[in-house]
Amino acid sequence: MKFSRAAKNIGFTLIEVIVTIFIIAVISGLIFANYHQSGQHIALQNSANILSQDLRRAQQMAMSVKDYSCSSGKLKGFGIWLSPGADVYSLRARCEISDGVYLDPDPVLENHDELKKNGVIISNLIPNQDPLKIFFYPPDPVIDIGGATDAMITLSLKNASMTKTVKINEIGLIEIQ
Repeated sequence: MKFSRAAKNIGFTLIEVIVTIFIIAVISGLIFANYHQSGQHIALQNSANILSQDLRRAQQMAMSVKDYSCSSGKLKGFGIWLSPGADVYSLRARCEISDGVYLDPDPVLENHDELKKNGVIISNLIPNQDPLKIFFYPPDPVIDIGGATDAMITLSLKNASMTKTVKINEIGLIEIQ
């Protein structure tokens, strides 16, 4: 029985198999490297979203004149305290003792540690104040950003150079860049 030449050459050579395995390994390595980086990007984006939601929540609490009884004085508004280099921030009430004089420090309603959970820190604040206090006063709402007209809160990963910036202006527009 005679075999044709084509019938004898069916299959793969060892070199073809090795090259195919190498190509699959390189593609898998690239996918896994990007997967880790995209996970960090998602954590940073999530932290920026949570911070902007908390700013909006403080704004909403001020607009709805949420019920809160100050230990001394009367309720003026609600806001957030942020410190550069920190991985936590706090939602606070502002109590006015007399005209333009506030209870110091402002009473803490909630501490938020979502930044810490995501491995994110507040890397920069504009205006550069420690702590930066952003408060909303009803009924308009009037926004107090420590005497400035707008604020930029830069968040970054503790172990990477990626950043996200949350901006708030004097009319209450909150945006993530």
